[in-house]
Amino acid sequence: MQEFLQAGLSAVTISTESRQTFVNNLATEGGLARIRQIVETDFSTSYSVLNPMFDPHCILFLHLISHEEIRYSLVFEKAVGTIYNVVYGHDGNRGVEFFRKIANCLVQISEVEGGNGSIARDKVLQVEEALLLATKALLSTLTLNQGAAIKTEFRGVVEQLCGCYHVEDINRDLVSLDVRSAHENILKIKDILSMGDTISASNAANIRTTTTSRQQQPEWRPPELDVDLPGELSQLGPRHDNDRALISDIRILPTLSEILCDQRLDFLPTRHNPNSPSKHHETGILRLLDSQFRLLREDTSGLLRDSIRLILENWNILVHNPDWRVKRKILRDGSPTPVRIYSNVEIQRIKSDPIKGVEIEIEFDQVRGAGNSNLTRRKQWWRESRGLREGGAILAVINGEEEEDMTVIFLLVSKREICALDHDEQHSPSGIRHVRDLASNAKRAMITLRLAIPTCEVDLSNLVCLASNNRRSFSSSRPLILVEFPAVLYNSFEGVLRCLQSLHKDPAYIPFTTWLAPREHDNTFTQDPATTYTDGNIIVPPPAYLLNNATLDLSCIPTSANNNSNSTTTPLTISLSHDPHMLSTQLSEVTTLDTGQAIAMISALRHEVALIQGPPGTGKSYVGIQIARCLLKNRDLLGLGPILCVCYTNHALDQFLHELLNSGVTNILRIGSRSPSPRLEALSLENYKKNGQIPRMKGLGKRISDCRASLEKLSAEIQKVCRQAEESSVGVVKEFLKKRFPVQAEGIFGGRSEGVGVSLDFELGDDAAMETWVSGDAPGDWSGSDVERSIDQLLLVEIWTLTNSERSRLYQYWHNSAFAELSQQFHDLMQRHSSAKQLYTSLFNASYTQFLDRFHIVGVTTIGLANNSELLRGLRAKVLICEEAGEVLEAHVLTVLLPSIQHVILIGDHLQLRPRISNLKLSMEYDRAGPKYNLDESLFERLANSHFGDWNMSGGEGKRGGVSRFPIAQLDHQRRMHPTISTLVRETLYPHLRDHPDTTSYPKITGMKRRLFWLDHRNREDAGDPEEPMQSKTNMWEAKMVTALVRHLCRQGKYKPGEIAVLTPYVGQLRILRDMLGEMVELIIGERDLADLDTSEVEVDGRDSGGRRERPPQGRQQQQMVGKGKLLDELRMASVDNFQGEEATVVIVSLVRSNIYQNCGFLKTPNRINVLLSRAKHGMYIIGDANTSSRVPMWSSVIQLLEKNGNIGPKLELHCSRHPNNKIYVSSPDDFAIHAPEGGCAEKCGLRLSCGHSCAVKCHSTTLHKAVKCMELCTRVRECGHLCSRKCNALCGECPEKVLDVVLPCGHTAKEVECQHMGNLAGVKCEQPVAREMPGCGHNITIRCHENTNDIRCSHPCDSLLPCGHSCRKPCWRCRQIDDHGSCNIPCGRLFTTCSHTCGQPCHSSTSCSPCNRPCDVRCRHSRCPKTCSDPCPPCAEQCGWNCGHRRDRCSMPCAVPCDIIPCDRRCEKKLVACGHQCPGVCGELCPDSKFCQICCAPDILEQNVDFIMFEKYGQIEIDENPLIFLSCGHFYTVSSLDGIMELTQHYVTDSRTGKVVCPKLSQRVVTSGSAPKGCPECRMPLRDIDRYNRIIKKALLDEATRRFVAQANLRCAELVEEIQKREMKIEGERREFMLEWSQAVGESRDLDQVKSSLKAYQAEGTRLQKYINKFTKSVAKTEQPFGRVNSIFASAVARQRNITTNAFELDESVIQTGFQFRGECFSLRLDWAILWDFDTIYSNNTIDSRIRSALRGAVASRIKRLMDRCLSLINSSRNAKFPQQEAEARIYHALFSMLSLSNSRAQGQLINVATETSTRLRARESLEECETLCSRYPGTLAYLKDDAEKAKKLVNGGTFYSLVTTEEKREVYRAMARQFSGTGHWYYCRNNHPFTVGECGMPMEEARCPQCEEPIGGHDHTPVQGVRRAEDLEVEFSGA
Repeated sequence: MQEFLQAGLSAVTISTESRQTFVNNLATEGGLARIRQIVETDFSTSYSVLNPMFDPHCILFLHLISHEEIRYSLVFEKAVGTIYNVVYGHDGNRGVEFFRKIANCLVQISEVEGGNGSIARDKVLQVEEALLLATKALLSTLTLNQGAAIKTEFRGVVEQLCGCYHVEDINRDLVSLDVRSAHENILKIKDILSMGDTISASNAANIRTTTTSRQQQPEWRPPELDVDLPGELSQLGPRHDNDRALISDIRILPTLSEILCDQRLDFLPTRHNPNSPSKHHETGILRLLDSQFRLLREDTSGLLRDSIRLILENWNILVHNPDWRVKRKILRDGSPTPVRIYSNVEIQRIKSDPIKGVEIEIEFDQVRGAGNSNLTRRKQWWRESRGLREGGAILAVINGEEEEDMTVIFLLVSKREICALDHDEQHSPSGIRHVRDLASNAKRAMITLRLAIPTCEVDLSNLVCLASNNRRSFSSSRPLILVEFPAVLYNSFEGVLRCLQSLHKDPAYIPFTTWLAPREHDNTFTQDPATTYTDGNIIVPPPAYLLNNATLDLSCIPTSANNNSNSTTTPLTISLSHDPHMLSTQLSEVTTLDTGQAIAMISALRHEVALIQGPPGTGKSYVGIQIARCLLKNRDLLGLGPILCVCYTNHALDQFLHELLNSGVTNILRIGSRSPSPRLEALSLENYKKNGQIPRMKGLGKRISDCRASLEKLSAEIQKVCRQAEESSVGVVKEFLKKRFPVQAEGIFGGRSEGVGVSLDFELGDDAAMETWVSGDAPGDWSGSDVERSIDQLLLVEIWTLTNSERSRLYQYWHNSAFAELSQQFHDLMQRHSSAKQLYTSLFNASYTQFLDRFHIVGVTTIGLANNSELLRGLRAKVLICEEAGEVLEAHVLTVLLPSIQHVILIGDHLQLRPRISNLKLSMEYDRAGPKYNLDESLFERLANSHFGDWNMSGGEGKRGGVSRFPIAQLDHQRRMHPTISTLVRETLYPHLRDHPDTTSYPKITGMKRRLFWLDHRNREDAGDPEEPMQSKTNMWEAKMVTALVRHLCRQGKYKPGEIAVLTPYVGQLRILRDMLGEMVELIIGERDLADLDTSEVEVDGRDSGGRRERPPQGRQQQQMVGKGKLLDELRMASVDNFQGEEATVVIVSLVRSNIYQNCGFLKTPNRINVLLSRAKHGMYIIGDANTSSRVPMWSSVIQLLEKNGNIGPKLELHCSRHPNNKIYVSSPDDFAIHAPEGGCAEKCGLRLSCGHSCAVKCHSTTLHKAVKCMELCTRVRECGHLCSRKCNALCGECPEKVLDVVLPCGHTAKEVECQHMGNLAGVKCEQPVAREMPGCGHNITIRCHENTNDIRCSHPCDSLLPCGHSCRKPCWRCRQIDDHGSCNIPCGRLFTTCSHTCGQPCHSSTSCSPCNRPCDVRCRHSRCPKTCSDPCPPCAEQCGWNCGHRRDRCSMPCAVPCDIIPCDRRCEKKLVACGHQCPGVCGELCPDSKFCQICCAPDILEQNVDFIMFEKYGQIEIDENPLIFLSCGHFYTVSSLDGIMELTQHYVTDSRTGKVVCPKLSQRVVTSGSAPKGCPECRMPLRDIDRYNRIIKKALLDEATRRFVAQANLRCAELVEEIQKREMKIEGERREFMLEWSQAVGESRDLDQVKSSLKAYQAEGTRLQKYINKFTKSVAKTEQPFGRVNSIFASAVARQRNITTNAFELDESVIQTGFQFRGECFSLRLDWAILWDFDTIYSNNTIDSRIRSALRGAVASRIKRLMDRCLSLINSSRNAKFPQQEAEARIYHALFSMLSLSNSRAQGQLINVATETSTRLRARESLEECETLCSRYPGTLAYLKDDAEKAKKLVNGGTFYSLVTTEEKREVYRAMARQFSGTGHWYYCRNNHPFTVGECGMPMEEARCPQCEEPIGGHDHTPVQGVRRAEDLEVEFSGA
């Protein structure tokens, strides 16, 4: 046994790995058997060979089971619990007997040794150690076994253990640390047993009460008791389901039963005085823990309880009443905490998360402030809003529609997304689109939440029900609301309450219980002059680590500058044997500590619990820093481990840690939220985690991985339950029936298999089926009995025979059972997840704990420690320093008292701010009648105000004997405030506070008459916003006044940034001040420059090397000091509470409150007033309503002090240092601008500037005076004789005057040179041009004279001939230098065939030109084309309107159609407007300007050549015979000349005799299609505005539009081919992923919603591409082509003429065959085949989920017949249009779809007879054979389709494999097709009307084949082959002839 125990103890202490192995083995059956053996053994107190001995066997066992590494490790929590359960035994008898034997052994050993008279010191220590181990083990046994507290047999054991020591020796500090610790353990044991006695007695009383109540059943009356105890201890029984005697059994958040219970108040313990009796069910430390828990919970969760109760009581108004004013009144008047209500809540989705457990996406109505604005404003509103923030307030989803079925679920924000980046639509099962964030939707918003208590069974059950009800089955849903409690932050109290529960459950290792919860029998403290130096104080023993009388080195304390050399020779040390008076005196003389600080340091080092009170400005933080440094100096000597530094706020913590860093302490770790300081953030635990600097413990890696995998697995199981919960109620019931009652499920749902009913249309019938059954009716019981049948009987009969009422009952039974089962499954999974997560966290914490021990300082807030208690409770810290302890709730301090702490130093001031609480009734300041709870009394204040002494209880009253106080060291020298200011707190709170001499020498406040003043006013505070629950008070008048005063002080130029502070008690006022000051820009003096303002001004009179004086501008130095800046950047702004511990040179206070009720709000407590009045050093100015504050006693005292010295009044007096006799008073913000506009007074400055001019600015400070810039002209004369022309404030600089006609060294004369350059003419650049021949290349270039140097390079163009035929235009030097001309950059210049532009890209002779992207220049008299040249122009549909006065006819055709009248050759008969002569133009055209009149025009116009036939001038023309045509470009010609140029006879039939136009002429449709329309003979401007030639022009434009259409369609074809090829390449990979995702093993856990969404997502890309192809096919239809659109316009116009019908003008489709519509059809078939073949591959795989297979089978079946018909239609159309390529492709796809139809029929289970299959395959073979014939006939065009035909043939012959991979040959064909119809080249049509292009010269040079039908399209020697035939032109139809 001894070897086993020694080996175990060694394993526990050696390493973590060995400890894990041993403890886990010990908790197994074999290990537990050994424990039972040891516990049941009789130990011998003397030496024995046969029996185990008490020493060593029992002591070793006690060492083992009470070892701290085992007892307080989360990793071993379960194993340790099992071990102690075995020690205790089934009924406790084993444990009682075991500890009774131990107590007997200890008593025997003590008696034996005591009888000897002299006990060896080592034997005494051995007994004391055994006593401590025994009490530890007994305490752990009682705490880990719930029923042990009522085991009365343990009382005898405790009494025996008490007999092993004397209590009096403990009180006199005459015992060892082990005995003191054992005594504390025994007191805790007594507390537990006392609580057990209370519970036992209460249970007996309750039994009697219950029996009586059952017999008599009297009406309930309030009990006649002092206190109504909690839970089962109450004589009236528990109040609700959360009313428990033990706080460890209480849920932290209120339950619904607790919320609805309002008849009896919850049990709240009053503040306990240990010396006065009070009714409570617990004593000692357990009572303290119980009280703190209940009060803190009442202050937090109690607010939630009362607010929700108010909401439920007023549900109809708050939910259904649209009047917001009524709602606001209810909430403001009745709710104890602010609330925000979000209406019309719906649960979108429940999803699992491996770490968070469960997340809930909740949708609600958009809030009013954001709903009526655009997206940008909504996003801004939510960014600025404090609502729904992560890690913030707690929320609750509430359903209170029916009183008997209310629901409350507490939640926290898990993810707050303002505007989601992913805008994919998310749909509910009903198809409703859900929002994804807070701002994107103007009507609705969504937030992601998580459960506040993930394992709460009630919340999980309610969540399942609400989520299912939200699916709106045939039962309607009830309204839900989401309530946010912005002032109740869950993380700020949950961790603390949880720690208090844990401590109450296991108080074994709470230190200092003697001081935390003193008992009556402990209050016999006596004073010992030898050990105490402060009269009237009790004895507080030193820390345990100092009991060995160690000597501490204090040399690290900074020495004073005034100490002499003799004092430094004596070393600074401290030990318990030293006289504390002498030590403190020596410290105050030698070091920087004053007397009070020295006494405080000595007291702190000598007491295990030390209090240091530091009034404002006394340097308490400095003392704390020096204490920490001294302890760190002796760290190794004392074995301290890390020093734990805690504060309540992160701000205070950062301040303390910053001071430690500045003092040289760097080994610091900060734990908690992110710090704004980069220095501290680098020391944070999170930063070490992020950088991977925390070493992983050996052996934990695999356990962490396994635990993570377990979490992932549990998350997947939870997700399944979440999916079930999201189904409709009917869906949940259906799943339940299928498992429990399959017969009934078959009867209701018709036996539908899981694959049936799932199609791509997703039509469901479950709800309808169930509703049909429930709403139906039948005769019921055929026997005719009227007895109601039970549920069991109903389940045995046919369900369709039940009556309507029976069906409703049965459905309700199924519904309740289904949801109960689902909820239970949900709860079990969440419990397992919580346990796994706890283990996961503890494994990481095990590594982190070892890492923490490496640091000297560990800083954390009290809340941060509570929330990380599992991590920090293993920290080996012996010293705790709590800064600002007066602000920390006692509950928080209890949680930071780690088991290892031996020394607590509390630093604070209980006369300043108290801890913050929310419930005023729990405060010390609550002055109404009733019990006192004092929740906001800190432990610091409680100890400081406690009285200890002997109390004799007589008649229920305490009679005090000798009274002692807890020792508290008070600092008494303040170094902050001027005595004028410190008087305010000295006369009211600190009568012994003394001022340091340095404070009397503070300078006056510049610009102010007094350094202390209260500006009294009566300007009322602002009315609040009724819609904001967290409204803070504001006072706009005070804000303006503060702003004006701040500006005035900043203009004095005396205060550095941060020396002026603005304080206010309200955050709202703070926000207004920040906004106002942030907008104000003033002249700001830099901080460095301020330090030099007092230095003397040095006269500047420097000289340069040339002997010239350089004068700086006046105020140049000052201008460097002064610059523009925001006032906000110069200030420190804070609320009063957040400025505790801070100070500022000047403080400005805005009190805000001013009202008729004299309610001063926050500032009514002396503590907060104390903080406010003690922040200023030199000066303080209060702006507020004194009348409002005067009712508060302390304010009244302060006002009296101010009145006494004249420091209060309605006007504030300013001071002008320049004009001190001027009296300046301000009483409003505008007065500053009137009386002190620049910071001085209203007079003009008038002082002389350094330049000699007078300052013209208003009176200002000396600093700003020096910064003034003189704007007068400079008065100095330069040495060159010129006057300085600059402003006085600028440097004179070099002379800029001009000197004329200066001869330069090169010999040329410069017109002018600046005077400053006359001394160095060689540096002047000569601009005279000179010629030079360049060596090497021989080029002659012209350059400027100053550039004519030897290193100049030739800039002449190279001019070398390039391979493309152009000359190189690059600079000569560049080509010669690199010997490479590079690529040609001359514009291409080739003429586009689709417009009149030329290609402007750099020369690209080897590649085709890209389409023209310039704006289209096609226009008519009605409009112009808005597109680019590469796009086909839309034809103009306006009526042409061209007319001729001689024939009296007008063109009735649309503008785009060639005109239906012929041109007139006669002269226009109209008169010119200006001169009145006859128009010289031809009939039908616009008349020209009068300047072109042949009679009165200028001579130069008559001399112009206008006839290209006879070469006659204008003056020689006979206008009547040969009229003129005047062009818009300004040129004009005879009609005969332009007719010849425009080849009019090629388009019209003319009379051979007269030459007159007779009618339109048939012509070739395309002959010179590559050329642009002809234009002006001189400038080439198109003649689009000449109606005479519009038939020619419109024909050319129509041809041009056709070319554009073909080119653009060809480019889009190329893009589609690329898209389809990419889709084909991706299909196989996506299919593999999809099949893995939807295998039967995985897919069966998913619901129908997931099937639908997954199928939709899988098809999304194919659907998108198919739509794109269909859009293309539609856009290239014949009716959309230019000829088709013009024909449509023409037919429409003609139809409106009564004598003509539209069918007479139908367009012949053979006019032009582009074939793009056929290509689009082929693309669509190709994509359809790829998609359907993919579907076939998936549903042919039996491992895929049956619902997926069924849906895809149906999709193929519904589309296959239609696709085969499309193939046949395409075959016929392409054959008729002579497109063999598309015909062949259509035949291939027809064969493929034929085979797919057979495969699909088999997959659907259809029987296919042999004849049908044979005929289908025969038709497919015939189609492929015809395809092969086409390929043979057109080998050049269709060779690439042979591979596709072969693959199709294999399928027809029975193959099952088909590859979608495109061959390289096929790719090359597509690339060649893409290069067709390039931007340049010439266009022709083959005999089948297929367009094609040829080279640049304009006619084919060699014979070739049409790329569509292989007809001859080329020729020889520019002569085309036969085939460009004369077709019946469109013009015939358009002519109307």
